[in-house]
Amino acid sequence: MSTVQEARNMVMTLSASERASLAHELILSLDDPANDQLSASQETEIQRRLALVREGTALGRPANEVFEDIRAYDEAQLHKADRVPFEQAVREIQQDYEA
Repeated sequence: MSTVQEARNMVMTLSASERASLAHELILSLDDPANDQLSASQETEIQRRLALVREGTALGRPANEVFEDIRAYDEAQLHKADRVPFEQAVREIQQDYEA
């Protein structure tokens, strides 16, 4: 039996919460720390927003509004691939008309 199979068998004896905790730790271990680098402008923006929160002057929005904006953006991006540039659409219509 392989080491991976032995580990899998052992893990399956854990409780659901223990397996979830282990799964979380394993997933985190896959993250590449190089991806955690922020640009100078990102770091500046984070510090600016943090200062607003600490000063009590930060303006927030209800989470449901934020999530709705995200859903709308995702929906627009999803359908963006379906769009045809105007010039291409005109050519296709002309080709269909001429045929």
